Amino acid sequence: MWEISLNHQVTTVLLSLFMGAVFCIIYDAFKAIRLFFRISVTGVFISDIIFFIIAAPIEFCFLLSRCNGEIRGFVLAVQAVGFIICKCTFSKIYIKLLKLLFSMLSKLFRFINLFGCKTFDFADRNLKKIYANLKYFLKKSIFSRKKG
Repeated sequence: MWEISLNHQVTTVLLSLFMGAVFCIIYDAFKAIRLFFRISVTGVFISDIIFFIIAAPIEFCFLLSRCNGEIRGFVLAVQAVGFIICKCTFSKIYIKLLKLLFSMLSKLFRFINLFGCKTFDFADRNLKKIYANLKYFLKKSIFSRKKG
């Protein structure tokens, strides 16, 4: 019979707690981006999908390495506890720091752009075109069509 040692279980619990905190930090980074750039509801939906695309392989690799690929309830519960602890303690400060960082980077790019750097103008115009095309595509997409 295959047995799991107590040392392995304690290590798995501590790593699960850490993984929950890591997932909270990643999610808060997405939240700070959404708050700073004032993303629409569709953008929030897309950013949540991107978060899960990032989190799922990390979770899969973690479960594969620590639990031989088995989904264990205590691992998921401890990860949720780690997420909640990080959300209640570190999250507000982290989001404020990220928003401050984005603000400083935005001011830096504007300052560089004052000196006539054509690279940023070119990138800015192209990003605006991409955003406009994406917005147009999402408005005309299959999700917004009326059935009838």
